[in-house]
Amino acid sequence: MFLHSKNLTFKAKPNFYFTMKIRFRFLFIVWMLAMLTVSSIPDLEIISHWHLTWKDKILHFAEYSIWALLFLFMLKQENRISNMSKTFFLVCSYGLLLIIIDELHQLFIPGRSADVLNMVADFSGVILMTFIFNWAQKHRLNLKSVREK
Repeated sequence: MFLHSKNLTFKAKPNFYFTMKIRFRFLFIVWMLAMLTVSSIPDLEIISHWHLTWKDKILHFAEYSIWALLFLFMLKQENRISNMSKTFFLVCSYGLLLIIIDELHQLFIPGRSADVLNMVADFSGVILMTFIFNWAQKHRLNLKSVREK
């Protein structure tokens, strides 16, 4: 956007943190929609060529790990992370709620079913990613305090 006056030309630059906040919120919403779309596909056999009994558990773990990471980055960009234990509780609570809703939703999709082991894999992804994120934040804060000394 340009503002013109007789002797002044001003180009407004978007705030970097504002644009990052919007980007993470957008990525989070897109990921949630993708998760809902995939869980709504009847008789999903996308990985049937794998010869492993736990093949879908890996995908469930990865899916919810990415969800947790995007949620954590979104919270961080919105400056809502003040206490790591509260953040851990918040992310795990919302993650568990989403996992339960997703598995119950699959009960109504032809050819799909709710599976407790899928829920365990999902929640494991949320917990592990939250631990990693919290550890990285703590480690980063410790490095900042060392640099300031």
